[in-house]
Amino acid sequence: MRASYLAPLVAVAVVVTACTSAPDALPTTTTTTTTTIVLNVRSTAESPVVVGTGVDDAVAEGLRSELDVLRSRAEQLRGLGFIGPPRIALLEPAAFDDRRNDYLTERFNPADLAIESRLLQLLGLAVTTDEVTTAIRQATAAPATAYYDPSAGELVVRAERAALDEGSRSVVVRELVLLLTDQYHSHAARAGELTAAGRLDEALALETLAAADAMHAQLRYVDGLPATERAAAVRSIDVPVAAAPETVAVQLSFAAEEGLPFVDARLADGGLAALDAAYEQPLTTELILHPDRYAAGEGVLEIPVPADDLAGYQVQQAGTMGELRLRSLLVGALLPGMATQTASGWGADRFAVLTTPEEIAFIYTFRGDTVRDAFEVAQAFLDHATWVMVLAEPVAAGGGVEFLGPAPVAPSPTDDEAGAAEGDEGEAPDTTVVAPPTGPYVFVDREGDGLVVVIASTVAAGRQLRGMVAIP
Repeated sequence: MRASYLAPLVAVAVVVTACTSAPDALPTTTTTTTTTIVLNVRSTAESPVVVGTGVDDAVAEGLRSELDVLRSRAEQLRGLGFIGPPRIALLEPAAFDDRRNDYLTERFNPADLAIESRLLQLLGLAVTTDEVTTAIRQATAAPATAYYDPSAGELVVRAERAALDEGSRSVVVRELVLLLTDQYHSHAARAGELTAAGRLDEALALETLAAADAMHAQLRYVDGLPATERAAAVRSIDVPVAAAPETVAVQLSFAAEEGLPFVDARLADGGLAALDAAYEQPLTTELILHPDRYAAGEGVLEIPVPADDLAGYQVQQAGTMGELRLRSLLVGALLPGMATQTASGWGADRFAVLTTPEEIAFIYTFRGDTVRDAFEVAQAFLDHATWVMVLAEPVAAGGGVEFLGPAPVAPSPTDDEAGAAEGDEGEAPDTTVVAPPTGPYVFVDREGDGLVVVIASTVAAGRQLRGMVAIP
């Protein structure tokens, strides 16, 4: 699975609107040490610019001048200088849109989104299988001025006009800072390596740090504009936020709502040096959600990889889920505040999603920071099976409890009356044998601070997995 399928590539208009009215809320802390080091390695060479076919010469020349100024502004805002001149590609609008669409398709892989949609549908968190894909498409559908393509290591710019408006300039600053921090910290490549190793939560945390860092610079750029220009900049990038299932919205908003406060905390703690140091530390979504735990040096508990070799099924996703995604799965059964409180006891976890063309199964093993934390998460999954998936009453099984199929539908008053009337006539009672349910299936078992959850679209697969997976 690509850890970044819901990474922060959505509009930051709400953040900009909310923050630009409070200039003092944006830290400007810097450190002399960081700046001195950077000045010794920074590149002052002109950026290599590739001008695509069909781009007007005057437009290209105007954008070159704009980008030179914005490059310097990005360096000033971030307190770092480019190690090597940033590569830039100027593309006419149609070519830009085609390349960006290819980039988004690669980043938000349709096959990954289809699996995610199937899982959320099994969990009762999405009504249709395409809700996740639709939410992502809506969130990334707004026209873009520029974006950083990490695979090419270059800033790709829409060459439509020779002069940019302030909103577009702020987007260029954001993407230049993303490129700048990637030169120093290689966060794009490292996130890919973490994903390949199954360390999905760490990959998402690293990408979130980079995105929030770049957003922070964008906000400071907008906040430094004169009032009239600042208002125009906000209007130009203020696009509707896509509607999405709540479980998806929690993840889409992560960089803006939780990543930015984490960046603020690092700057307040030790300036830009502390922010840069965060890139080099093991990072999880738990630490971004709780900056105090990061400051205290909290680590991650060890947990074994659960067995997931189920005959006929293919493992589609596997690795660490993390506090953020656990929280996003619990929002259906719990109020937002309770979901936040329950997930905050996350210590470590592993998950796997297995599929056949028709069926799907989910394995989740968890260790809480305390026994009480594991108890609360276990109860949340029990509530989820009862109230969100609307399954039948649980029964004891395998040391835990299992849910077998949907809850029975209560007869209507009309049905009751008809049955009573039939009984008065002396008819024999209904002796129809009800077939055992084939699914869905949920199993929950906890011991101490450990927990195992199995959710499957069929009882047969769920019970097989139940027998394979041990409490960590």
